Amino acid sequence: MESNECVICLNDIVGDTNCILTCCKNNVHISCLNDWINKNISKKNISKCFICSQKNVIIEDIVSYNKEDIIVLDNNSITNNNNNNNINNEIVLFNSENMLNISYNIDKRLYYLYISIKLIFLIFVSTILILILYFISY
Repeated sequence: MESNECVICLNDIVGDTNCILTCCKNNVHISCLNDWINKNISKKNISKCFICSQKNVIIEDIVSYNKEDIIVLDNNSITNNNNNNNINNEIVLFNSENMLNISYNIDKRLYYLYISIKLIFLIFVSTILILILYFISY
């Protein structure tokens, strides 16, 4: 019998926002799994399931995800039909039947810091260009 409750947050799973852990067949929200991995997994022990302590390909793939690579999973690695597209901050997993998007939580403070630095740089460059044009015209 399949549980309709996320084993991490204990809330009901509604729609296609879940995946089933391959090792122990427990349901988890994709966002809960990502949050749990971000907070609890160390580099030394990346493949162990937090419930049954068995090797888990899904957890290992998410932890070892490299933004420049696409993770390829076999058909039995993950079951989910989530087609919600998060424009930013996502891990994209492929299997042979469909593309699965798992939201990848990035610290928003770093994003805002990046945007702030980019804005300051653009203001600086614009100011320099204005000064150059001003001095050239005189």
